[in-house]
Amino acid sequence: MTPQEFVDLVRQHERFVRRLDGGRRADLRHSDLSGLSLQNLILQDAKLAGTNFRQCRLIGADFRYSDLFGADFTGADLTSADFHRADLRGVCFRGATLRDANMTDSDLRPGSLLFSQHRQLGDDFRRYTSEQLTGRPADLSGADLRRANLRSAKMKEANLVGANLARANLDFTQLDRANLRGAVLAEVRLTSASLTGAHFSTTSASLPIEIQEVLRNHALWVDSNGSRGQRAAFAGYNLAGVDFSQGYLSGADFSRANLEGASFAFAELRLANFSQAKLVGASLRLADLSGANLAGANLGGANLTSAKVGVVEVKDTTGPTGRNVQTDLSNADLTDAKISHVDWRQAILTGARMPKVPDQDAEAAPSPRPAAAPSAARPAPDSPTVP
Repeated sequence: MTPQEFVDLVRQHERFVRRLDGGRRADLRHSDLSGLSLQNLILQDAKLAGTNFRQCRLIGADFRYSDLFGADFTGADLTSADFHRADLRGVCFRGATLRDANMTDSDLRPGSLLFSQHRQLGDDFRRYTSEQLTGRPADLSGADLRRANLRSAKMKEANLVGANLARANLDFTQLDRANLRGAVLAEVRLTSASLTGAHFSTTSASLPIEIQEVLRNHALWVDSNGSRGQRAAFAGYNLAGVDFSQGYLSGADFSRANLEGASFAFAELRLANFSQAKLVGASLRLADLSGANLAGANLGGANLTSAKVGVVEVKDTTGPTGRNVQTDLSNADLTDAKISHVDWRQAILTGARMPKVPDQDAEAAPSPRPAAAPSAARPAPDSPTVP
């Protein structure tokens, strides 16, 4: 298909949409349209399964009722685009801009295409099949969905890690088992939304927007093993009383920070750096502290009930490194801390000041003792490695 044939096809489709003579429904399945500027393009009710729209400029585009099963919009600008009732199963919106987009009643459930070859402008017309299989979740990780209308959308199992959903409308949206770790949820609407099994922090929406943005970039950094986003760097910050409950904070740097009275309950804190931090009265209940650095931290009166400590393998942008790191509490002060139901056997406790009297619910066990040194050195605070 030549560029002129593409233009003619779009014009014929516009006539089809308007029910005019000479109109014909556009069939661009598996076409490669990447990088094109197609502002205000009308592809309502078009056949677009598996189409490559990567890095396209599609501001104001009309995709209502279209079949976009397995399409790729990575990095595309879809500001004010309309996806009302579109089939978006298995679609990739990674890093796309969807500000003010309309996605009401759209279907973003998992799906994948058996056939993935793309035809490019210049190819001859030929028949392409698009057998649809349940599989890959819709990927909206890092997408800008500010003020987007997702009311009643079907987004079960969707990947929304690090997505910006500030002021988005998610009323009645199906988000069961969706991954919303690190998503910005400031002023988001979730009336009657279904969130069974979804991964997100119930308190993140109340955090200052600046902190939500840091956590958004950090979630992308963790989720991509360091290839996207940016590590959260809170070293030396005054974050007393801040609620990070259920946070996705593995590998974050809180060294020397004032975290007095802060909450990290149920948070993922693998390989996080809390060295020399002030955690007096903080809640770390049921937090995952595997491989975390708490050396020299002040945990006086902190609640570590059922926290997980132990060994974790370090990963980088290429995957597992084979390096294992233990939770390090050397020289930490845990005076009056609650430590019931914590297994210290794989933690480093050299010089740690433990509670004199265990909590009433503490398991009958010998006093914590220093663990063997880890098999590899701990990553430096500015190391690019992630859990």
